[in-house]
Amino acid sequence: MDPQTFPTTPGPLTVAGHGQSGFLTFTEAVGPTNTMFIRVQVVGTECKPPSAARPIVQLRVGHGLPVGLPEFPQRQPIFDQVGTQVAQATIRPQADDIQLVEIQVNEPSTDWKIQLINEDSVERGLIWVVAGTDNGTKQPWIQLPADKSFGELEHGTSTTQTVQVRNFGTDVLTFNDTPGPIGNNAHFKLIESSGPVQPNRCGTFKIQFTAPNNAGTSSAVKFAPRNNDPVAAHRNSINLSGKSKNAIPTPPPPACTACTACTACTSFKGDLEFFPDKPCQDPACKHIGFAHNF
Repeated sequence: MDPQTFPTTPGPLTVAGHGQSGFLTFTEAVGPTNTMFIRVQVVGTECKPPSAARPIVQLRVGHGLPVGLPEFPQRQPIFDQVGTQVAQATIRPQADDIQLVEIQVNEPSTDWKIQLINEDSVERGLIWVVAGTDNGTKQPWIQLPADKSFGELEHGTSTTQTVQVRNFGTDVLTFNDTPGPIGNNAHFKLIESSGPVQPNRCGTFKIQFTAPNNAGTSSAVKFAPRNNDPVAAHRNSINLSGKSKNAIPTPPPPACTACTACTACTSFKGDLEFFPDKPCQDPACKHIGFAHNF
């Protein structure tokens, strides 16, 4: 059976300070030695392990009593609701806020459940992976932001910005992207791909946006880096957008204030003298004639 990564939602399970999850179902995944493994990880919030108190892990089969797990080499028997010993389990603390649960299965069961209890005073995010081997519980988990705007630029100009990617998983997250245009959109270009990202760490992509030549034009593309996370439900793409600034309207010419007097006249009307055949000499004045008091 393929490894099972939990929760199945796009992000980790959040458990309040000194709170606990419900009993969450998973499918039995027994390896060649009748052993099942669960790797439990506390997810950091600042691109590093949080150095949190280790959560308490409880297991339950069917309607049997839930049991906490001792550290290796001690083992805890697990019984179902009729008193049959289904398995015995232990827990092995690992580096970087990870715990490895090892379950020796005696009797197959279709009704396994896990409960995680947060021993910290603050809310924590938790993920866990179930597999038939220790190595199978090592799975990457890509987490990209939903979107990123590059703002508005003068048309034809460029900016290069970074996009952060997180690894919520229990194994190294790797990428296989070649720098160049993103998708079929020439306005977005991958300048530099992220290097390998360790569990509970972050990487960065460098992306360039060039504003369209037409003023006021928007551009958008989805960036989905090629990676080794096998779970399609994880947030493995980001929507990129940018825009060229609107054109600056041409200001109107300054108002005509005074014109140079014309030197000839062709008509009189009352006390006004008109010069319809002589334009004013002031270039800022757009009138073809000028009138003034006689």
